[in-house]
Amino acid sequence: MELNLIEYENDIQYQIPQVRFPAFETYKAQAEEISAYIRSLPVTEDSIKDVRATLAKARKLTDRLNRSRIDIKKEILSGYDQFEAQVKELCDIVGEADKELRKKVDLLDEMERKEKLSAIEEIWDKRIAQYDRIQKLWPYCFDLFFKEQYLNKTYSMKKIESEMADWMEDTLSDIRTAEGLGEDYLYEYSVTCDLNQAIQNVKARRAWEAERTEDNDDDPLAEPMATFTVIGEKDIKLTEMLLKENDINYKKGN
Repeated sequence: MELNLIEYENDIQYQIPQVRFPAFETYKAQAEEISAYIRSLPVTEDSIKDVRATLAKARKLTDRLNRSRIDIKKEILSGYDQFEAQVKELCDIVGEADKELRKKVDLLDEMERKEKLSAIEEIWDKRIAQYDRIQKLWPYCFDLFFKEQYLNKTYSMKKIESEMADWMEDTLSDIRTAEGLGEDYLYEYSVTCDLNQAIQNVKARRAWEAERTEDNDDDPLAEPMATFTVIGEKDIKLTEMLLKENDINYKKGN
């Protein structure tokens, strides 16, 4: 629906107000004369008393002029105040309409983002079914792949699907590499989701264990230690229960 808005030429009409003050120069000259006289007046009780009456008349005149100025200003601005209120009313009406439209646009954007998310998840479900190893390592692996910017209008579905395919192949390759290196590497990779970081973590832990072993070898009173990696929450809880039941001294790491 397209609304036809009518705009008129000369839709605002006004006249510049003029206020004539023909006595200004005379009053100004008198005020300056009084001011100059007071500045040159000798400081005596009689001289101050004489000029005080004249100054009072001048002050009475300026007070009357100031009241006239205020009254004239109110009268001049009365038409403007009405015009200002009318323009503000129109702006408020259009502004409220703009707010309502923005709400509808935001609602539409949110609906489109939800629809796009559903479409991405549908493609994901079809593709991930061919990657059992990834699903076994991370049951909720979609969250590892998904990026919020995928829901932007500028991000095409074709590009998203291409990145999805690359992510699955790269991840499967990393899993195979980690499996080939050993269970501890696979476990670290499952935690970090970063093969390089997983390798660094394992190497750092092994170096630390080797250093502890050397320290224990140097200390004849040191108790022998062994490190085991238990994978899976269920097995971790079972192992911890068995250790406690058999009064085995152990230390749980992260």
